[in-house]
Amino acid sequence: MHATPLTFIGASVSWGKLRSAVTTWQPLGVVSTISVRAPFLNTIRLSSSIHHTEETDVAAIDLDEANLILDILHRFQEELGAISDAGDRLKQSRSPEVDEYRRRLVNVKGELKNAAKSGTLDGVKRPQTELERCFYGPAVQHAAAHFRLRTDAPPSMWLSGLYDPAGDVSYYTHGLRKLVDEGQII
Repeated sequence: MHATPLTFIGASVSWGKLRSAVTTWQPLGVVSTISVRAPFLNTIRLSSSIHHTEETDVAAIDLDEANLILDILHRFQEELGAISDAGDRLKQSRSPEVDEYRRRLVNVKGELKNAAKSGTLDGVKRPQTELERCFYGPAVQHAAAHFRLRTDAPPSMWLSGLYDPAGDVSYYTHGLRKLVDEGQII
């Protein structure tokens, strides 16, 4: 069976409230909306026309999709870094601030685990785009696999416990950023 690759054209990104991921793939030239479940109480709404390409089995790599992946991975990076820093700062504290960061720790762990299940931006099990297959999927899957820190761990363990997941996200973010900066993304 021949799979028809998809290319996103003319995508625009806007932020809204968190919603469940909904994806609609429609025929050539039809505008569709993809709500991508993004971490930390934001949703990315990507509106684009979908262009089917018959020439190749490899999906064209799209700059808009690359930037969307970079944005999501960067947000994971920032959140993991903020929690790590807070853990280092609040090692022996019992303040309400610890509870706030613990809630954030639970949220980011859940978001990574959910994202890793499908490896796709929209959270739907479907064939991945080239960028999802090479960057997004591996980043969230490795980070989720290395996220062994218990959510009830004391803040003194957060820095060391988040080191590996943060490193995984950073690695794939850096690789994709390098391709975008070198102009290798269409």
